[in-house]
Amino acid sequence: MLHAWRFAEHVGGRVIVFWPPPAASLVESEIDAEYNPKLIFDLLSFYQKGFGDDLLFLEGRSIEKLDGGLRLDDPAFQSMRPHGFLKSQFLQEHPIVHGSGAHEYLFSDEPADPEYMRRRLQERFACLPLNPVVERFLADVRRWIKTDRYTAIHVRRGDVTQRLKSDLAVGFDRDGSLSEQLATTLSHVVCRTAPFEFYYPAIEEALQRDERIVYFSDSPETIVHFQEKFGSEYFVDTRRFMNNRPAIQKAFLDFNLLVRSQHVIGTGSVFSQFAATLGANHHTDVHATGTPDSLERYVYASCPGFEPNELIRRKLREEVEKAHELHSVHCKYAAYLEDYEDRARTLDAATPFIEEGASVLDIGCGWRMALKGRLPPAARYVAADLKAWHTDVQPVNFDAGMFPVGTFDCVASFGLLEHLKHPGRMLRNARRTAARLLLSYRHSLPGRGAHREVRGWANSLSEAALAKLLENQGWRVETRVQVEDDFNVRTMLYVCDALQRGS
Repeated sequence: MLHAWRFAEHVGGRVIVFWPPPAASLVESEIDAEYNPKLIFDLLSFYQKGFGDDLLFLEGRSIEKLDGGLRLDDPAFQSMRPHGFLKSQFLQEHPIVHGSGAHEYLFSDEPADPEYMRRRLQERFACLPLNPVVERFLADVRRWIKTDRYTAIHVRRGDVTQRLKSDLAVGFDRDGSLSEQLATTLSHVVCRTAPFEFYYPAIEEALQRDERIVYFSDSPETIVHFQEKFGSEYFVDTRRFMNNRPAIQKAFLDFNLLVRSQHVIGTGSVFSQFAATLGANHHTDVHATGTPDSLERYVYASCPGFEPNELIRRKLREEVEKAHELHSVHCKYAAYLEDYEDRARTLDAATPFIEEGASVLDIGCGWRMALKGRLPPAARYVAADLKAWHTDVQPVNFDAGMFPVGTFDCVASFGLLEHLKHPGRMLRNARRTAARLLLSYRHSLPGRGAHREVRGWANSLSEAALAKLLENQGWRVETRVQVEDDFNVRTMLYVCDALQRGS
């Protein structure tokens, strides 16, 4: 809803939210049948302020197919989606657009920047006045917690493990391959839930910060495990405050308490991640912290009595490994991949500094290895990245001090350094490998550094600090090229030559 409203406001559009009655399976009591937006928002106040021209709720209605209606993911918009939609088409044609889900579509004149999107969504959310009961309840909870600084932990369980049990019973074909349904459920287990021990490090850090931990879960009885592990005095169980509340109001109260926390500990669930986005607070995603071994044990522990044969066990292991890789390594570096692949200007600025026939090591090459196609004639190209995207890409963990073997004329590193917790290790290893370094780095513009963590960047260096770091690792900056400024960052290209030993 917030994404749609943010998009529509740019072209003077109106968003109509169809608010259907709850599914019968979700109504556990008479009070849960109370399911309308007035339970969470003060719609009378909202409409009195004139916002009804921008956002309107239709209660008790399911969305229907609209005659002549379009979806933004229709083929008609295929050419616009990668680069942004044209406002002129919406202003001139006034199309009716319908859909569901949270799509972060942009117009062509908007920056493709997570911090920009976060602020726009925060502005829309702030325009929705809360139901007075919700507002009063949130004030009461803050008094009960006795602090405005707390960590929120969101433990997702729900029906995922029950679905896994059901799917494991019937989810295999005759050749032992997994059904599509079982593969999807395993993916949900890996990315939406997590073994309890995955939460331990983040909880310990919160306790070291002397923060209370407010507990949320769709399986609230799970709090007992953490209370026994760490002590009940550190945890606030929100169930004690929410008796006799409609389910939708309980969920919205939980969401607002997550938004107002300083730190959210959760998994890949949209509920906790979007709350962290609106609250501009830190989100620790625990689902990818384990190993395939620990996740495999978790799957079997969730289904006691399940004893597959060797073929099915092997197939399950393969699927767990695939899901773990997709939702840990890939998700962690997704922002890096997107940033790198879109930085054609950086590559164009760098290639004139590569001599014909040079041997080039491209670290953090990305799955397209975009530098390879821009090299001068007779250049020799070697690629390395955290993941072996292709057979000719060396998998290397640069943060762990690993580095490709060999000597080269030039090491190229574009869009990688921001993602390293230990950037000096990579720079030092590059100095042992080559006499020239081509390095890009995105420096935050003054007052605009909050976006770095959202993008998955692990460090923030000024130009002076980076120059000093390079010098300490054996590099002298010969040339600096300002590649571009966008909404939050200035992208610089550093052309560095190796310092002579003892200089």
